[in-house]
Amino acid sequence: MTHAPHEQHTPQTPESATAPQHEKAGLLSNLGGIAVLLILITVVADVAVRQLAGSGILGADTMVSDWWMVAVAMLGIVAAERSGAQIVVDILGDRVSTTTARRIAVFAGTVVALFAAVVAVVSFGEALVQMRLGEYAAVGALPIWPARFLIPLGFAGLAVVAGARVVRIVRTVEGPAQ
Repeated sequence: MTHAPHEQHTPQTPESATAPQHEKAGLLSNLGGIAVLLILITVVADVAVRQLAGSGILGADTMVSDWWMVAVAMLGIVAAERSGAQIVVDILGDRVSTTTARRIAVFAGTVVALFAAVVAVVSFGEALVQMRLGEYAAVGALPIWPARFLIPLGFAGLAVVAGARVVRIVRTVEGPAQ
């Protein structure tokens, strides 16, 4: 397939027809944006207090690294999967038949969904352990354990979105169940 210089290349996988548009990740993107804003506010406030008072906000580093950055990462992976905004390098997908491309997409989506589900379960168990222990930051007595639940939530969301995409691809071929 030849593309004119002004045309954007779109992979010819079956996912192209069923992938949600970028706008559909709005809530996740908005929440991620709020988390980024909280990072900026925390860092700026910490620097301002450090300049004015000689020492920064106790626990600001922990808040940024253990709370806000984790939220940005977890929301980001789900939003990228949902909107189809992940980085894709189609070396093989453009050169195979539609049926083979569909099979590759179903296989890859299934692997992603299963892997994400396993990570969600394991990280949920770890979050429960940290909750029982009452994990707190070494400096500032800021609780860290609640943020541990963002990881299993993010990976569970990724598993659901990837699984739903696989179901959508399979349904476009077989049609809805009668």
